[in-house]
Amino acid sequence: MERDARRRPVQLHSRPSLLRRTFLALVDRYAYLGDGFGAMLKTLCTRPLHVAGHVFTGAKLEFVVRVLRPVGFLPVFAPAHLLLALPTFLQSILSELPAQYSIHYQYTAPMIPFVFVSAVFGCRRLARALRSRAAVKPGGESATAMSILVLFVLLFFGKSPIHHLRRFRPDTHAREVARHLREIPPDAAVSAQCPLVPHLSRRAEIYMFPDVKNAEYVVLDSSMKKWPLEEDAYRKKVDELLAGDYEVVRRVGSLVVLISRRSSAFRRKPPPGFSRAFDGRRSPRRSPAGRAPGAGGAEAPPKLPAKAGTLTVSRRFS
Repeated sequence: MERDARRRPVQLHSRPSLLRRTFLALVDRYAYLGDGFGAMLKTLCTRPLHVAGHVFTGAKLEFVVRVLRPVGFLPVFAPAHLLLALPTFLQSILSELPAQYSIHYQYTAPMIPFVFVSAVFGCRRLARALRSRAAVKPGGESATAMSILVLFVLLFFGKSPIHHLRRFRPDTHAREVARHLREIPPDAAVSAQCPLVPHLSRRAEIYMFPDVKNAEYVVLDSSMKKWPLEEDAYRKKVDELLAGDYEVVRRVGSLVVLISRRSSAFRRKPPPGFSRAFDGRRSPRRSPAGRAPGAGGAEAPPKLPAKAGTLTVSRRFS
């Protein structure tokens, strides 16, 4: 049964209102062009000075330089090969969202392969030009062109898109989060914060928080981006879950894992390292004296130490 569940296609659920907000956010990046695709196309064709005022800005010109500089501007010598990158380039350069005309984000990723391919062809064309216009020994023009390319790469490697791959090297927190995510049953329905969704997507049902629906687990990390929610809305939603059918079963640093008391996972034997809430028993509520109600007077769960940047949860589970 578990194998069949893994074979089912992944369904990424989202509320229609969330999709609408996402679409409106995308359109808003090009609002200066018009209210719809037709109006935007008309503006591009009939108001070039208006468009130029939004395109030829210091930040966007710097973006072009930072894309071409690490390869020695060699793509300039092979512009025909850069045409394959034109759709992504226009999408970035026409946008009013700063992240889209920055090499620090994913928006330029589809363009980078064509930049490097153009650099190769530009290098060859430059070598031919050197051969025809200067007394260069056979084979020397290629060495000259490659020397120029290597020089620019060495000078500007720290500013190149490749350099920023180092930012994605897992740190201690990322490795710790990955370890805890692996302990969540693969057949369970999960709602996860946006950056965590890809790491939990190999299952039949996955939702992006704040969409919860029938999720058995809700996985959150307050140190990560909370899109599409703002900070206050994010905390409010977490408080609503804790006041309802969910309780905390794992809290490590900024990582918080909730489980639904209505789920079958709540009644199953807990995976190693998870709290006893998986046994189907509710965490005992604290009395004013700090002890759980009941004849035995058992101690309440110990209070977890607060850490900077962590999510503040309900008193019952803090």
